[in-house]
Amino acid sequence: MPRKVHVSAFLVSFLLLPVIVNAVEPAWLDEVAPLIGAAERETFLRLSDPAQQDEFVQRFWQVRDPYPQTERNELQESWAGRLAEARQRWGDLQDDRARALLLRGEPSSTFEASCPDPVEVWTYEPGFGAKYRMALVFLQGRLWQPGPDAPDLRPAAPESCENGRRLTQEMKWIGATGAEQYRAMIEKAFARPRPEPRDWYTRFASEPVSEPAGMDESLRAGLEVDYPDRYEDNRVVRVLMTVPSDSFIHPAPVTGERELLVTGQVVGGLGVLDDFRYSFQVDPRVDSQPFIPLVFERYLRPGLYRLRVKLVDLFTKRFFQEERELTVPELAELPTEAIATVPEVHLVPPGSGPLSGETRFEARVDGPVRKVAFLLDGRSVYTRTRPPYEVTLDLGSAPKLQKLAVQGIDDQGQVIARDELVLNSGSQRFSIRLLEPRPGQAVQGSLRARVQAETPPGEKVERVELWLNDNRVATLYQPPYAQPIQLPQGQELGFVRAVAYLRDGRSAEDTVLLNTPDQPDEMAVRLVDFFATVMDGAGRPVQSVSPGLFSVLEDGVPQRLRVIEPAGETPIRVVTLIDNSMSMRDNLAKTRAAALGFLKRTLRPTDQAAVITFNRAPRVAVRLTNDLEELEEGFTGLLAEDQTSLYDSIAYALQYLGGVKGQRAVLLLSDGMDRTSRLSYDQTLEVARRAGIAVYAIGLNLDEGGSGEAGKKLSRIAAETGGRSWFVSGTADLDGVYTQIERELRSQYHLAYQSTNNSPDTGFRAVKVQLAEKGLEARTISGYYP
Repeated sequence: MPRKVHVSAFLVSFLLLPVIVNAVEPAWLDEVAPLIGAAERETFLRLSDPAQQDEFVQRFWQVRDPYPQTERNELQESWAGRLAEARQRWGDLQDDRARALLLRGEPSSTFEASCPDPVEVWTYEPGFGAKYRMALVFLQGRLWQPGPDAPDLRPAAPESCENGRRLTQEMKWIGATGAEQYRAMIEKAFARPRPEPRDWYTRFASEPVSEPAGMDESLRAGLEVDYPDRYEDNRVVRVLMTVPSDSFIHPAPVTGERELLVTGQVVGGLGVLDDFRYSFQVDPRVDSQPFIPLVFERYLRPGLYRLRVKLVDLFTKRFFQEERELTVPELAELPTEAIATVPEVHLVPPGSGPLSGETRFEARVDGPVRKVAFLLDGRSVYTRTRPPYEVTLDLGSAPKLQKLAVQGIDDQGQVIARDELVLNSGSQRFSIRLLEPRPGQAVQGSLRARVQAETPPGEKVERVELWLNDNRVATLYQPPYAQPIQLPQGQELGFVRAVAYLRDGRSAEDTVLLNTPDQPDEMAVRLVDFFATVMDGAGRPVQSVSPGLFSVLEDGVPQRLRVIEPAGETPIRVVTLIDNSMSMRDNLAKTRAAALGFLKRTLRPTDQAAVITFNRAPRVAVRLTNDLEELEEGFTGLLAEDQTSLYDSIAYALQYLGGVKGQRAVLLLSDGMDRTSRLSYDQTLEVARRAGIAVYAIGLNLDEGGSGEAGKKLSRIAAETGGRSWFVSGTADLDGVYTQIERELRSQYHLAYQSTNNSPDTGFRAVKVQLAEKGLEARTISGYYP
C-alpha cells in the first residue's frame, strides 16, 4: 500500500490550481499558473478582444521584469526555457518537480534513493539570489514536508539502499532546521513573485472607447491635433475638440452644469500604448460663445500612431467619435523658440526611513534660474549660485518633522520656481503641488495647469480635479496631469486649485493665487487631534461616555474640546510589527498565525493594515492594504534570522504610518532586547512622542516578564503613545491579547482642541484627558511637539 504523502494546505491549493483551471482557462494561464494571481486571472478571462489579450500578456511579463533597466526580460526568457524542460521531463506541469523547476530553476545537485520508496532530493546551495541552503524532498513526484501525518523517510538501514547515507544526512539537516522553519522555507520557495505595480491589470477592467448601450451618435464636434513643444524625450501632443454651442439642443440639467466625458486610446505597433479619460464641466451659458473648446495633452515619442477619441454628453447620452492616424514629428523638427523653458527646481528625496543627523540634499534645476536658496522651517540656511546645487544639513539627533524648501531665483532676485519636502512626515504622506501656474502670475485668456503628486508607496492617484475660483472645470484620471484651460470671459480670476484623490478616498490639494504679487503667509492654526480609550475600574474599555464628562489640559491649562465623538466607523490604519530575529525561531509560526487571525477578525472594508518584519533591519512585507489574501501572503515564508534592531524598527514603523489620517496603531511583538539599533532608546521615545501613533507592545518570553529593563522600556513607549503593553510567557496567550487590542481599537473616542498656546516654543507639551466620573480613566497620548 502506498505511503501517505503530507502536503501543506498552502501547497495543496497551489498544486491543484492547474487541475481546476485546465477545463475553462486558455493554455497560457496553465503555463503561468505559479505566477498569476486570482484577480489577474479573472481580468484576463473577461477580455474577449484578442488584441487586448495579447497586450495583457505583454504587460504581465513587463511588470515582473526583475531588471527593467535592461532590454531583456530575464524572467520571461528563463520561464520559457524552464517550461520546455519541465514538459520534456515530466510530460505536464502537474508534477511538483515541474513547479520547483519553474520557480527555482535547476538545483545545485540532485540524487535518488529507494529506501524502500523512490525518493528524489534537490539541493540549492547559497548563491546569487539565495541567502540560505535549501533541500526539497520529492516522494513519488510530490513534495514532502515534515508533519504528524508525514511518512518517516529516514532509512532503517542506510547501507542497504543506494544513496541511503545521503538521504539520512539530508533528513538530519531538515530535522536540525526545525519543522516550522523548514515549512517556512518551502513556502518562501514556492511563493508567487509579486508584480510591480501590483494592480497593473486594473487598466484592462474596461474598454474606454466601447460604445455604451442606448446612446445616440449625433453630437457634433471638431478635432484638431498639433505638437507645440517637447517634454523630455517626448513630443507634447495637444488635442483640441470643439463642440458647437448650438449642438446643445436639449434642456440643461437641473444643476445648470453640463459634463462632457472624453475617453480614448493611442494605438501603436504593439497594441494599445496609452488610454485616457477626461471629464470637463461646461458653463451652462454656452450661448455667449460660438463653440466650447476642450483641450487635453498626451506625451508620445516620435512615430506613427492611431488615435481613437470618443466624446460623450453625459446628460443627453449623445456622443461623437473619431479615429485618425498621428504622425508625431521628430524632436529635431521642433523650432528652438517653441521649446518650453518653464523654470523648475526639484528637491531630490534623500531616501526612505527616518532622517536625522547630517543629511545631504540635492536640488535639480531647469530653466533660467540664476541661484538656488535652501530654507529649513522657513529660515534661509544656504544659497548656491552654480551647480551642483547641494547642501548638507544637521537635522538633529532624533528624527522630527521639518520642512525643507528650495527657491529658484532669477537675475532680478525674483523667486520664479520653488519646491519643498516635509521631512519625516511618513511613508504614507500624500501631497499635491501646482507647478504651473506660478503664484502671483498674471494670466489672461488661458493658462496651463500642471500638477505634481506625491503618493504613498504602492498607491496611485485616482483622479485630479482642477478648479478656477469655485468652479470645477476639468477632471484628469491619468498622468500627465497637465491641462490647458480657457479662462471665462468677463470673470475675474482669483485662484487655481488642484485636488487629488486616492482610491480609498484620501485627498490632497494645493491652491495658487493669481494676479497678485505674492502668496499670503500661512495662518498658524494649531489643532491638536488625537484618540483616547476610556477604561473602567476593571480595565475594560467603555463605549457610552457622555461628551460632557470629558475635559483636557495642555501643560496644566484647560482647553476647550471642539470634537468629542466615538471613533465608530473611523478607518483604522495598523502596522503589525513582528520580530523575526533568530531568537524567535521556535515561536514564529504561531506568532504569525495569531497576528493574521487578528487582522482577519478586525479589518473592515475601509480599514488597512501593513506587515513589517524586523531583525537587524525592518522590512515592509506588505504595504498598507485591506486585501486579506495579500496580507496572508506577507506572512508566507517568514524566516527567523539575524539579530534584533528593535528601536530602529519601532521608529521605522511609526514613520511608515506618518501622513495617514484617522486611527493609527503599531502592534509590536518581540521577544528580546535591542542589540543592533542606530537609534538609542531615548531617541526612539522622542520619535514615538512626535508621531502621535498608539503603540501596542507584546513582550514574548522576556526575562523577568515585564519587570526587567526591556519590559519597562516597552511599557513606557506604549504608555506615552496611548497604547498598552502585555507580557506573555508563550504563544498560547497571543490570541487573547490580540482580542483585547481589537476591542480597544473599536472603543476609542476622537478628541480635538485648538491650543491656546500660540508661542513659537517647539518643546514638548503635556496633554492630560480627565473624566468627571469616578472610576473612569482615559488612556491617550502623553503630549505632542508643536
